[in-house]
Amino acid sequence: MTMGNVSDEELVEHVLGGRPAMFDLLMQRHTERLRRVVRSVLKDDAQVDDVLQETFLRAFAHLADFQGNSKFASWLTRIAVNEAVMRKRRAVEQVDVSGMDLSGRDAGPEDVAASRQLGELLEKAVEALPENYKDVFMLRVVDGFSVAETAWVLGVSEEAVRTRAFRANEQLRAILAEAGGAGSVAGAADRKARAARRTPRAPAAPTPECAPRN
Repeated sequence: MTMGNVSDEELVEHVLGGRPAMFDLLMQRHTERLRRVVRSVLKDDAQVDDVLQETFLRAFAHLADFQGNSKFASWLTRIAVNEAVMRKRRAVEQVDVSGMDLSGRDAGPEDVAASRQLGELLEKAVEALPENYKDVFMLRVVDGFSVAETAWVLGVSEEAVRTRAFRANEQLRAILAEAGGAGSVAGAADRKARAARRTPRAPAAPTPECAPRN
């Protein structure tokens, strides 16, 4: 039997069994597919190779964590998407409220100052969210991912994404209410989320052969 006929999962067993060179075969099999996926998230070819390198380093370091509940391709792709999303998010550095229509009128100096204040309040409020709610909020509102894409990246059901998004919004309103900015900021976040859903974007979802199994 040639290595070309060996499944990814069998190669993983070889690597974990003391043959680390077998990981090179996994890299060769998945590099081009992951390149397409990462490019669809970042829209920046200059960063794709860095993300791929980090993906394979993380996958190798955590290979023992792969439980085989889904295909290896799906597990590896999720690592790549998460790394790409985190890199994209670090480039933004803070929650982007520049596109939020806070008042429906032309922005003057007072509006700009208010927008900055609301942005700071929103950023602090998001940071105060539980990690699972924060992940959903950032993917849906900041990164513009659909419910399906968010569910796939996080490895949860679409219903879980909707529930976490609702609870994140409720907690944001409560946190911001204490700071006096609940209505305008949370409403702006809602509008941006709706706008993201209406705006077509290249999906970060996996190709059919690597889609995770339910």
